[in-house]
This record gives sequence, C-alpha cells and structure tokens, in this order.
Amino acid sequence: MFRCCHKPTATVPVAAHDAAAFDIFISLRFSEARNAGKALQRALEARGLKVFLCEVPPGSNIAKVVIRALHGCRMAVILGTRTYGKETDSSFSTFDELQYIVDRRKPFFLVKMCDDFEEPEAQFHLRSNVAYFAWTPKNEDTNISVPPPLVDDIVGKLKEQTPNTLTNASGQQLAATTSFDSPLSVSEPPFSPGREDAKMFAMEVGHEPLTVKRGCNWKRALRTALAVAIVVGVAVAVPITVLSGGSGNGPDGPGGGPDGPEGGPGGNMSNASLPTTTSLPTTINGTTKATLAAAGTGTFGQLGPTADKWLGGVLASNGLIYAAPWYSPSVLIINPSTNTVDTTTISGLGTDPAKWAGGVMAHNGLVYMFPSNRQSMLIIDPDTNAVDITSIHSLGSTSNKWYSGVVASNQLIFGIPLYATYVLIIDPKTSTADITTMAGLSSGTHKWYGGVQADNDLIYCIPVKASSVLIINPGSLTMDLTTISDLSSTGSKWYGGVLAENGFIYTIPAYSATILVIDPATNATNELVVAPAPGSLKWNGGVLAPNGNIIGIPHDSQSVLVLDPTTNTTDTTTISNLHGSAKWLDGVLAPNGLIYGIPHDAESVLVIDPGC
Repeated sequence: MFRCCHKPTATVPVAAHDAAAFDIFISLRFSEARNAGKALQRALEARGLKVFLCEVPPGSNIAKVVIRALHGCRMAVILGTRTYGKETDSSFSTFDELQYIVDRRKPFFLVKMCDDFEEPEAQFHLRSNVAYFAWTPKNEDTNISVPPPLVDDIVGKLKEQTPNTLTNASGQQLAATTSFDSPLSVSEPPFSPGREDAKMFAMEVGHEPLTVKRGCNWKRALRTALAVAIVVGVAVAVPITVLSGGSGNGPDGPGGGPDGPEGGPGGNMSNASLPTTTSLPTTINGTTKATLAAAGTGTFGQLGPTADKWLGGVLASNGLIYAAPWYSPSVLIINPSTNTVDTTTISGLGTDPAKWAGGVMAHNGLVYMFPSNRQSMLIIDPDTNAVDITSIHSLGSTSNKWYSGVVASNQLIFGIPLYATYVLIIDPKTSTADITTMAGLSSGTHKWYGGVQADNDLIYCIPVKASSVLIINPGSLTMDLTTISDLSSTGSKWYGGVLAENGFIYTIPAYSATILVIDPATNATNELVVAPAPGSLKWNGGVLAPNGNIIGIPHDSQSVLVLDPTTNTTDTTTISNLHGSAKWLDGVLAPNGLIYGIPHDAESVLVIDPGC
C-alpha cells in the first residue's frame, strides 16, 4: 500500500498543506524507499529547502494532500525503485504521480535505485536517455547516509528552474554548488511498447463491443464506455493529412520559406536548425498514415439551448472542472469521475453578457477567471465553492478585455489581452492586480487568445488578428512585439496554442488554413497547411493529450482536430459527425486522461478519448 509522509508531524491534516510551500516533492514507493526518502528529506532540509514527504494513516484519502503538494512544488525528486510507477488500489500512487509529472511537464530529478524498472510506465517515461543519479541504499537501514553530491545535484537542478538568486519557498537565499544536466534531453520520439505490432482484443460492454489495442489503457477505455455511454472506436490505421508547404502556387513567405497553399503565405523556418527527430516538413507530397488507437467521443449533461453559455474552463485541485460563466448566470462544474454537471452550486452571478472568460488555477489552489466585460476577477475556492468578486477589482470598463491567461513559473498570473490595451498581471499572494506595467498595446480587437509558457520561461501569446506574437517575460515584466512579427493582419487566424513534447508551440487553426509552429529556442516559425474543415471558426483552443497528440476543440467544425507532433500530421476524420456551430469553446484535460469540451452553444459537455 502506497503512503506518503511529511515532517515534522507523522499525520498532517489536509488543511495544513500549503500548495505553494514546498521546494521539493519526493515521489517514492514507501515499501521500497521509506528510510532513504526520510534521510534525503533531512539532508535537503538541512540545506534550507522545504520538502514534502507526508505520512497519512493507512486507509485515509491522501489524494488531496498529494495533488496540492505536487502541483505547487518547484521540482519533484523521483526515487526510482524497482516497482516505481506501479498502479495500486490506494487512492493515489506513484503511477498517478508519474503521470502528472509527465503530463504537466513538472521539472523532476531522477534518483535511480535499481538496475531496471519493472513497471511499463516507468520504463516508458524514465527511459535510458533521462539523466539520473545512481544511489542504491538498503531500505531496511534506518541510518542511511545520503551522498553529498546527490544533495548538491538536486539543489543545482532546482537552481536551473529559478535562474536568478536561489531561494526556498520561504524566501530564504540558498547556496548551490553543482549544476545538473536536464533530464528532459531529446534523442528519439517516444515509443510505446507493443503499440506498433500489438494484437487486438475485445470485451463486451452491455450489448456493444469495446475494442481496444493491447498496450492501451483498457481500464480507462472501459470506464469511459460505461460512464459516458460511448463505444470506443476500433484501433485501425487511418489516413492523415500531411502538413506541408502546400501546392506551391502561393507567394513566397517571409524568410524564404516554402510556398504556401494557393494564395497563402509560406513559412520562415526553412533555415532553422532543428533536431532531426522533431524537425518540421517543408514540402511533402501525398499522404501518410498513423495509428489512432481507441479514439472516440461522447456527450453528457442537459444544459439547454441557450447560446453563449460558458467560455473556457480550468481543472481544480479537487479534480473538478470549472467553466467560466460568459452569458450564463452560473459557473458550470463538471465532475469527470461521474460525468455529471452542476449549475446550481455557484449561481446567481447575473444575466449580463460576456461576464468572465477562461480561467487558471494558481499555486494557492484558488481558481481565477478573467473579466471580459466585468471589472473584477471571479475567484473560486474549490474546497468550499465560495466565490469572491470583490478582492481584485477596478480592471477597466471596456468589453472583451481578456479571454484567457497563464500561470507563470514565478506564480504570477498573466491575462492575455484580447481587446484590452494592457496585459493583466495578478499576484495571488497579495490579491493585487497591475494593469499599468505592461500597457501601451494597440486598441485593436481580437488581438491575442491563449498563451503558452515555453521551456525558456517566456510566455508566447497566440495572435488572432494581431500581426505579431506577443512575447511576455514574466521575470522582467516586459513585452516583445518584434521578434515574431510580419504575420498576416487580415482577419482572424488562430485561437489558442499548445506546447508539445518536442518543445515546439503549435497554434490551433480557427479561421486559418495553417498551423503556426514556433520554436522557442530560436523563435523561428513555420506555417503548416492543414485541410480546412466546413464552418467559419473551425477549432477554438487545444489540449495536449497524454499520448502526446494535440487535440483541437471543435467550434464550428464537425470534427475534432488531432495533430501528431512527432510526425507533423493531422487527422480530421477519425472523430467527426459533430454537427452544429459554436458548439464548444476550449477544453480541459481531466485526471482520467479524457478531454472535456466546454459547452458554448452546445447543450451538453463533449468528452474526447484521445486514444493511446
């Protein structure tokens, strides 16, 4: 049975854990590394760090404690013992922790304590190209000595996450010695064992067959079929549209990139130096095929025919999804565990249009929703569902100010300006707002929607009608509108973007026939052609799925957009027949691996199983 422990008390109440208070989260199998974990905790605390290693009595629900600590910590330390990553019957295990670390790109330091991992998940995510520190103490030894170089390397790695003066969670300055190479080095595209040549197997769900591929998460597929009442699609090879430079009939794009589609601009990444395993194609003729195993959709909830209900949503620490009330007088609460909806718990917020849009969860565990036409932030405490619309106010009376935002690594929240002429800066620690430091933007409409913080710590705001990418430096609180510019300013282009596992940012094609791809390492760009789908605003918002694919949420399109960054191919046929316009607006990845589309005009919530 997996347990977690935290010092100084053996049992710590849930309320005692401050999500933003820990520098290090130690992830371990207690049965294999208990004493080593406690020794490492003592050694790190002696260096002034705050370390999460909590002990909760067996049978207690530890999920909330672990989720908050893991979400809020600055770095995870994985004690990689033989059965690390094992899925157990406990409420939370190293299986769940590893998935969260990988899915959310949480910085981690691997301490390898065995010659090889037994669990497939650990073998896959902690492959041989991941840097590690080898340490194999005997777990039964209660007087374990931690090698000083191990502590030095952990502190050095933590310093890489905060390149300025290294301080702990309490603000005290630390002394660091040795740096440590990043464990996220890229050598070859991820490979899922048994995925290429696996056999098929089938189960009966009611009277319908559920067919999944060996190597896929069949438990999740079964839960989805039962809870969402959908039949998961058969795992077959399907045609994928190749992302290429187009037919060659368009004019040359800036930077000498390949010709675009008829009348369309070309890219400007043709001379960029990119890793061979993640390089983007320029001109490819024909089509290619990719395997999409167990992909499918379903809907649930009866939310009525009213238009413009909610706009964007956020996953909270309690596992629930909160959708921002745009025209709706209530916050939509989605429970991914039961696939149920709640529009009564947080209601009575007014019938005025375009109130709030989008949301983020801050390091303090609270949900912050951005004011569109309202002048104050909507703040929700997921623990109590209490609402605060007065603490952060006086944010301007103009309409459609911000629809989206980003929580930066320095814990500040940045609101991405749609109509606003300034970037909104929220400090959750002080409940204060700043609308003057990053001001002076143009008064145009539909400038940027969605932002992504890349590995270089810069935030890239996705241009809708703007002719440049807005780049925000959250450390210096400065803006850059010139590095990635000269983009088309005629009409809307993209709505939202996603940071892929290869380090590139992919935008979601709304009205555009192309996907803008940004390499944050060089700020080179390319526009890759994707076949247009029927409707005006095709997709709005995107989500990185656990399998590494990027999922575009259908707004007017009748299909879900699936982009595979490892092959730079797209699929708009596997998940289709989703009729209507303005159906869903943005989506959220839940802990069960499913993606939930936020209903805008749609009468129900969309559930997407991205497959293996």
